[in-house]
Amino acid sequence: MSCDTELKFLVASWSQQQLEMKSKLVVTNAERWQDERYCEFLVMVPPSNPQHVQFVCDILPFSLRFRKLTYVGGFDLSFCKKDPSVACCTIVVCDISQQLKVVYEDSQQVKLTTPYIPGYLAFREIEPCLNLYTKLVSKHPEFRPQVFLFDGNGILHPRGLGLASHFGVYTDTCTIGVAKNLYQMNNILRDDNHLANINSLKAAGEHFFIKNSGASGEILGALVSC
Repeated sequence: MSCDTELKFLVASWSQQQLEMKSKLVVTNAERWQDERYCEFLVMVPPSNPQHVQFVCDILPFSLRFRKLTYVGGFDLSFCKKDPSVACCTIVVCDISQQLKVVYEDSQQVKLTTPYIPGYLAFREIEPCLNLYTKLVSKHPEFRPQVFLFDGNGILHPRGLGLASHFGVYTDTCTIGVAKNLYQMNNILRDDNHLANINSLKAAGEHFFIKNSGASGEILGALVSC
């Protein structure tokens, strides 16, 4: 079998996996901290029994331990200039209630053997991210983020499952894709209209939505001014 044929079979397999995972994707607010109507979950702990605190944390579902967003995590890979197959994968967790204080960080140097193919970034980069995530939740579950940011796309993707969404489905976590460049597909283009929308943004936090051009008008992302 030729290399081109093997690559076609690989891409076809990846595409099928993405479509199957997309069916499990949750795109509505499902976390407690996303619902402003959620009341704080209070547990009365007798001062004479501090061990009860850990017991309560152990038995409570993760989503019930926080009434508001506290921990935000981020993943990224940096590549060696001399050898792009060598990368350093890093995870950082910040406490937004303490002005983004870093409460956890870890890195892992990896040798990537999977080729980079546009639209299939997750299959190249997700393994080291999963390794660091598994280490975090096993050794320091108290710092498990309620949401992760990724240098990649979420649902703004040809099959609706970029790196961020792929990781979210795989680990059942909330994720946001933060891409450096617009993923151009279908009628979503970096054209004059898109550039005009960018130029209209003045203050930090101003934004405009990127929508599916079909009848649904589904919001696939947003461009945010920093």
